[in-house]
Amino acid sequence: MVPLGLWLILSPAVVTASHGVSPGIVWSNACAGGAVCLLGLIAASPAPDASG
Repeated sequence: MVPLGLWLILSPAVVTASHGVSPGIVWSNACAGGAVCLLGLIAASPAPDASG
């Protein structure tokens, strides 16, 4: 999920390099990509030991 989030952040610059992109698209992708990266890191973190 982390690479997908990074792609969401970078995709407006990579895919539309020769075209203009509106700031709304950049901010939307950056926020969504940041959320996906954060959730991916949380999902990949080890679970706490429940043997207490």
